[in-house]
Amino acid sequence: LNRLREHLPEDLPLLVTARQRFKGLDRIDISVLAREDAKALLAFAAERDADELASSDTLCAIVGDHPFALRIAGAKLKNDALTPEQLVAQLADSPHQLKTPKGWREAGKESISALLQTSLDTLSDDAYEAFMAIGALESGSVSSALLTRLLRRDVDKVDGALIELQTRALAERSARPGSDVSEYH
Repeated sequence: LNRLREHLPEDLPLLVTARQRFKGLDRIDISVLAREDAKALLAFAAERDADELASSDTLCAIVGDHPFALRIAGAKLKNDALTPEQLVAQLADSPHQLKTPKGWREAGKESISALLQTSLDTLSDDAYEAFMAIGALESGSVSSALLTRLLRRDVDKVDGALIELQTRALAERSARPGSDVSEYH
C-alpha cells in the first residue's frame, strides 16, 4: 500500500480495508445496520429466506446489528443448522474467555466476543490451529503453502482447515488475477 500511495496524487480519496493501521489514513468504524437490514444480512449469510429467520430480532440485538458479527452469526446458523433461538442460547451459555476490547462495551459488542468464541469453540483442531497461526502473522494473511510449512502439517489437512475457516466466515480467500496462489485473510 505504501508503494502504491507513492504513485498516487495526494488529493486522491483512498479507502483501505485492513487490520493494520497506515500512517496518514484515518480509521473508519463500521456502523451498525438498521434492524431490517441486519435481518436481511443475517438471512443472506445463513443462506435462508428472511421469513425463515423471522425470529432473528433478538439475535440481531445481541450482536448489536453489527455487519461483521451478523456475517459470522449467519455462517454459524448455516453450518450448524441452528435456529436464531438456539444460537442466542449458545451465546448466553458461552463461557468465553476473551476480554472485551476497550470501547466495545456498548451496542452489543460484548456479544460479538461471545459469538467469536462460540464460533472458535466449534472449529476442528486443525482449523483452530490454522486460525491462531494466521492471527499471529503480522500481515494477517497467508497462502496454503506457507501455512503448511509453518504448521508442519499435511497439505490436505491445512487446505481442509482453511476451507472450514472460510465456510464459517472466519477467513476470506482471495487470489490475484493471473496467479495460481490464493491467500487467506
